[in-house]
Amino acid sequence: MVFLREALVEAWADTAEMLPLLFLLFLLLEAFQHRLGAGLSVHLERAGRLGPLVGAGLGIIPQCGFSVLASLLYVRGLVTPGTLLAVFLATSDEAVPVMLAQPGKMGYIMPLLIAKLVLGIAGGYFTDLLLKRDGRSLGRAPVGGGAVLRRPTPGEHAHRVRAATLVYHAAHQTLHIYAFVVAAATLLNLGVKLLGLSGVSRVLLTGSPLQPVMAAFIGLIPNCAASVVLAQLYLEGALGFGAAVAGLAAAAGLGLLVLARHNPLRDTARLLGLLFALAVAAGLVLPSRPWVL
Repeated sequence: MVFLREALVEAWADTAEMLPLLFLLFLLLEAFQHRLGAGLSVHLERAGRLGPLVGAGLGIIPQCGFSVLASLLYVRGLVTPGTLLAVFLATSDEAVPVMLAQPGKMGYIMPLLIAKLVLGIAGGYFTDLLLKRDGRSLGRAPVGGGAVLRRPTPGEHAHRVRAATLVYHAAHQTLHIYAFVVAAATLLNLGVKLLGLSGVSRVLLTGSPLQPVMAAFIGLIPNCAASVVLAQLYLEGALGFGAAVAGLAAAAGLGLLVLARHNPLRDTARLLGLLFALAVAAGLVLPSRPWVL
């Protein structure tokens, strides 16, 4: 119990300074999402053969819920499988705001985003080539005639919203994500106290070629906590660069749940298999040593 309290105090001390900056970032993202979210979906839907390129470019924007939007467009038959996976591979859910909220780690962000952007584009075109589908339409009717999917989706806001609402949403998201950050830091500190640095390294497979595989499995958890924990572990030096890319590339968040709910099981399993394989392949090819600009 003493170790847990000490680990929690240390985690709070290490992360408290990021709270105001994290709130500011989420406030800006909320405003961006409400003003431009629907426009982004239109660009993605009209991309055609440029779908994977556009999908990866839009996915790299740290906008909450974009993977959900891409999944809904896919099950409607409006984007190709490659475009969907380009968004999944490029998006980082809440990982980018978490990293941006720690100014001392700014140099870690750009190489990670570049790697995920390239992976998203390459993986998207590879997927379309592999599945021999291209163009805007997949040539099939939307699941359930599209009726279940016509309600507003995350990222689409056509109405004006009050400033107080934006502040409330940003504050709620800040506290939600910060709780995951503190939890990850606490567990890491607790592990160091109980197991030592070598013990934590063994648990996280540090230096092992299997670490990207483990990270990709964590990334597949359909919750923003997965990307937050992976980002924090990378910034703490517990995950290598390749493993961080693998984990965050697989971290498509709630988009995976939407796909599982509205898409045929066989097609969903195939897409998840490709997502996992591409994420792991990138993690194995990239070096474990962090790239810092």
